[in-house]
Amino acid sequence: MPLFALILCVPAFACLATAMERHQETQFGARLPAALSRVLRCAGWCALLVALWLAVAGKGWALGSSGMAVTRAWQRASYMES
Repeated sequence: MPLFALILCVPAFACLATAMERHQETQFGARLPAALSRVLRCAGWCALLVALWLAVAGKGWALGSSGMAVTRAWQRASYMES
């Protein structure tokens, strides 16, 4: 299950990134409608919550939640490099 959680984090972070106005302008050349941005943001957070649930179900609260924190820190570090 933790592997599925990790795989689910990629589209979740993609949704959250695409919901940001500055990324929309870079990717599409214009801002998306506010309703679509809200849908992307909600989908991203829901996917992260499902990924957290999968990680905790597979490894327990102690290891599952810390594994998700490491995934988030890794994602943030790779974003800062680019």
